[in-house]
Amino acid sequence: MLIAILLSACAGKSFKWNDVRSVKIGDSKEILAKKMHTKPYRITTSQINGEHIEQYIYVYVGFDGSTKSVLFPIKNNKVVSIPHVPDEFK
Repeated sequence: MLIAILLSACAGKSFKWNDVRSVKIGDSKEILAKKMHTKPYRITTSQINGEHIEQYIYVYVGFDGSTKSVLFPIKNNKVVSIPHVPDEFK
């Protein structure tokens, strides 16, 4: 029971900011998953200017309440934009 309570305190799987920095425009969804070492927490879709865009969202909430999240837009199975990660994010 205690383990279940502790596990429920986290959301998503942890990822490293350096993994985010390693992703490049044009990387496939498969390469993105390998570089992030996990599947996205959520995948959403939208239409932008008539084009189908998937949004791969990675989220992690730690036991201490710390959070981190990042979103990668995907078009035609390829990353089309890279988020800026400040140098101070380790």
